[in-house]
Amino acid sequence: MRSIFISILFLTIFVSSSMASALEVIRELDIGARTSLTYDSNLFGVSANVFQSAVNDSPAKDELESQDDFILNFSPSLHFSKKLYLLSVSGSAGVSITRYIKNTDKSYIVPVTTLSLDFDESLKKRLSNNAKIRFDATFDLGQHIDTSIVEQDLVSYTYFTTNLNVRYNHSAKFGVGGGTSYSFKDYQSSSLENSYHDLNTIPLSLRAFYIYSEKLDIYSDYTFTKSISADSSLNAADSTNHSFSFGLNGEYSSKLSGNIGLGYSWMDFERDSLNTDNNFVSSLNLNWTHNSKTSTSYSINRQFSPSAQGSSTFSTNIAVGVNHKLTDRIRGSANTNYSVIDYSLSDNSSSKLNQIGLGFGLDYNWSEMIILGTSYNFSSIDNKSESYDRHTLEVYASGRF
Repeated sequence: MRSIFISILFLTIFVSSSMASALEVIRELDIGARTSLTYDSNLFGVSANVFQSAVNDSPAKDELESQDDFILNFSPSLHFSKKLYLLSVSGSAGVSITRYIKNTDKSYIVPVTTLSLDFDESLKKRLSNNAKIRFDATFDLGQHIDTSIVEQDLVSYTYFTTNLNVRYNHSAKFGVGGGTSYSFKDYQSSSLENSYHDLNTIPLSLRAFYIYSEKLDIYSDYTFTKSISADSSLNAADSTNHSFSFGLNGEYSSKLSGNIGLGYSWMDFERDSLNTDNNFVSSLNLNWTHNSKTSTSYSINRQFSPSAQGSSTFSTNIAVGVNHKLTDRIRGSANTNYSVIDYSLSDNSSSKLNQIGLGFGLDYNWSEMIILGTSYNFSSIDNKSESYDRHTLEVYASGRF
């Protein structure tokens, strides 16, 4: 009888422990979903003349029904997060289901997955009482389909990206760090008449930090980036980029925070007939909290990057945004931006695209788990000798359960 009682006791403890572990896992999992309806007046991001030319001559002309469209999207996802001593592990897996009402052949279902490893909150803290060495890593795999103003098309590519960063605080005032990433984009056929080539980019960064305070770093950064195009012949996307920059990162006051980085960059092309390109670069992103209801953001970003069409681009983007809490449940936003994109082509010629944008948004916290919202964005684009507009209007609902 005693042995039976002991067996029952151990069985009860085992079942209770298993249930507790299962409940703990359940608490670390949650389900998210987002559904939206969008009207896009210029789905392919081109002028009416270019679109009509593609309808007449493009190999994919049978798939082109209309320059504007209504787009339905549903994106369910499963999210996981776990804290293991100093290591935070989080990830998500889901699908994006999109249907175009007019251009039905462009509809798609694609997977979306992410994984993040963060040791001792490396992305958030410059100082730590737990460890001098910290790192973070992210992995992302999926399919991307969206209108690209740079490529002037509805682009589709499979992508894999991974980012690794490490930092070592040698003393209370000095630290060093490094980072690398790998990005691969496998482009599918063009929606218009453009020709795309798969892209690989591999950057390597070395950094030095002067820890001005617990909340602010003064840093220097050198980044080497190798870009490789899958084109059988060398083009302007095959290049090596070097960039030096200096800046400040962290909190400047109780209301102002962000990154201010200024530097110089030059690009050497694998194709001997192309001349080295160089320019000043910047990475300025600031957030200003005016009060408990209102905040503004400011950014100026200038950088080189390769294009899947075999060109090299140097883009300058200036943006200003404002967020305001109208009530306890309603938040509004507005933003404006200006972009200049300079294209360096494989024949040593060049072209330029200018864009002015304006957007508004409104979010309503219907409950603790569900948000309803709407947004409107307008763009005016000057490309070569043509000017055209793009309007998008979206209504959506999202939730985490």
